[in-house]
Amino acid sequence: MKKLSKKTLHISGIALACLFAAGPGACVPKGEDFTPGLKGIDSDANGIRDDIDALILQKYADTPTIKKAAEKYARTVQVFMEANTKQEAYQAAKESGNMVDCIVHVILPGNNIENYKKRGQLIDEIVAYTANTRERFEKYWQSSALIAGATFEINKKPDCQ
Repeated sequence: MKKLSKKTLHISGIALACLFAAGPGACVPKGEDFTPGLKGIDSDANGIRDDIDALILQKYADTPTIKKAAEKYARTVQVFMEANTKQEAYQAAKESGNMVDCIVHVILPGNNIENYKKRGQLIDEIVAYTANTRERFEKYWQSSALIAGATFEINKKPDCQ
């Protein structure tokens, strides 16, 4: 019999609680792409999976500037996940970090609670959707391992174009 870790048991418990409380299928976001492979479905070939495009349109299209930043961030996270070399991972992480700087300091600036929540949610949800299957999650963390110990420069004026 296979031993289960405490983490596995905890996650299984959360899934069972969700299933019991909400019913079958309620704990899975509607329309999320769980197809095999890293790329998923991108019908318009814009470099963003269709489910992430829908997420951005639904939650992060308040202004054209926010939408554009969310789309660019989604593309950089996808490229990062697909990186196979240290150089590819480093470049993608650098671009992704630049977009985070744009979101935090230029597009949704300030210390007000609404912007703080929105930018954190935008960043977290796009990463979560991007790495939403076991295959994608493992590849995302392999890419993270490629840049372990790397240093990045923080731009005082991020390039948000």
